[in-house]
Amino acid sequence: MPTNQTPYPEGENRSKRASEIRTAADAIRTERPRVITRNNGEESDYAPYYITNFTKGLPHDDYGIVDEEAFKKFRDAINKPGWNFDVPTGEKDAQGKTVYRSTVKDPVKGWVTPFFRAWESPRGGHVYDLQGPDAGDVGMAPAPRLDSPELAVEMAEVYAAALLRDLPFSTIEANGNQFIKNRRIKGHLQML
Repeated sequence: MPTNQTPYPEGENRSKRASEIRTAADAIRTERPRVITRNNGEESDYAPYYITNFTKGLPHDDYGIVDEEAFKKFRDAINKPGWNFDVPTGEKDAQGKTVYRSTVKDPVKGWVTPFFRAWESPRGGHVYDLQGPDAGDVGMAPAPRLDSPELAVEMAEVYAAALLRDLPFSTIEANGNQFIKNRRIKGHLQML
């Protein structure tokens, strides 16, 4: 039994073979049809309220409507080149000035980031991946619109799943419509 196992081939031969395999994989990738991701048009339809867009972590008024300037800065930060997340948080500092989600210069500590929970990978769709197809080549269907029957059905499914989440599948399967006959569950389903 060998005591010093090495990859085969190894050294320069392995490097050449790895390059050949990557070139062949890239040729396959370039032959795939491109699928473009489209939006559903709600951002412009509901502007300046942005009620159907991601606004978590942005300042909102007492009615839950996002601050228009903050939304536009967030949208621009994730869609334009660069990493300037100079987006207002809705908070004020000790001097009453707006706190932004960006690195700031502290006179004592130097460059620091204000304390807040950051967004997870906000520019993930712009990153070039070395494995699999490029994110720009793999499209998604537009999200269902707020006023669509598709969204209503999806929400009904989510709420029905929430009502049944603690029941084992075997119990649901064995009793079938018995759960719907139960007035409490039936009442919830009628509200959907």
